[in-house]
Amino acid sequence: LEQLPQLLEELEEKITTLQAEIGEPNFFQQAHDVTDAKLKELSDTEAELETAFLRWEELEEKKTQAEAK
Repeated sequence: LEQLPQLLEELEEKITTLQAEIGEPNFFQQAHDVTDAKLKELSDTEAELETAFLRWEELEEKKTQAEAK
């Protein structure tokens, strides 16, 4: 639980960086395999962020329930 906020922050920063790269005007002028790899990396990172966030919510809920007992 203590490590997840750090992971979430790192993933959000990676997504921001990838989005900036993809948003560059000449991004799609690169080779197709290069653009596909970046787009897949963005998609994978977004999925990883979603999974980590759901896990964080789950652990926070368990922590709250344990503290209430």
